Amino acid sequence: MAMFSCKSDKVLESLNIDKDGTTKITNAGFFKKWKLISYENRKALSYNVIMELKPEKNERGFYILNGKSTINFYYAGFDFQEESKSFIINDISVTEIAGGKAEQEFETDFLNRLAKVGKYEISNDNKSFTLITSDTTPKKLYFTIAE
Repeated sequence: MAMFSCKSDKVLESLNIDKDGTTKITNAGFFKKWKLISYENRKALSYNVIMELKPEKNERGFYILNGKSTINFYYAGFDFQEESKSFIINDISVTEIAGGKAEQEFETDFLNRLAKVGKYEISNDNKSFTLITSDTTPKKLYFTIAE
């Protein structure tokens, strides 16, 4: 008796499931909700910016990144390599809610930084996470676990 499955390889991959049905596990400790606490100057930020990294993949095969900036919600796909610590964000989409000038300027800078991210660092205890731009003079975005 032959057994057939209607699960396609693409569906299994998007669910992080191998063809044999076992769940794929990654050692990356950053799949959680993060709060932006500072930039490279290490000054505390007065805005509440949240970013969630999800282990599920979107229809294009990228892991899911979404969150709330100073005014708007944002969504993107991302990919990473644990060995090289590379972290690439693709196709950032943003809602179009109006806000104050200072909040809009901060949000624009934050989203521009996200679009240029090329590397990441995560603490040994997985409680702090840093994204680093691939600019000539790299910029840093420091996060801590969101409560």
